[in-house]
Amino acid sequence: MADTVTVDPESKTRVLVYRVDEGEKVSVQHVDFIGARILDSDDLRKIMKTKEDRWYRGGDFKPKEFEEDKQRILDFYRSNGFLDAEVGDVQMDFSTAVAPRPVHLRA
Repeated sequence: MADTVTVDPESKTRVLVYRVDEGEKVSVQHVDFIGARILDSDDLRKIMKTKEDRWYRGGDFKPKEFEEDKQRILDFYRSNGFLDAEVGDVQMDFSTAVAPRPVHLRA
């Protein structure tokens, strides 16, 4: 991000201009749950606000929602009797390769 200050010589007002480069929008192609053996991965996906990109809906990655999803997963596990459940390392691949890149959740 860069900024520029210009001064109008007649009115002596200053204008601050921010130039923002948002980069490319990140889309979630796939979410994998590593270590989820008892609870079904589809059930875990259903409780998440983060959705995979499909033809009928977008899969925009929103960091805040993703953080909340980790807590939803923990709550779901705990409500099913897994009181010591943890969401471990999250691995994300933001490459622009042609093949879909998954988000891995270690649960």
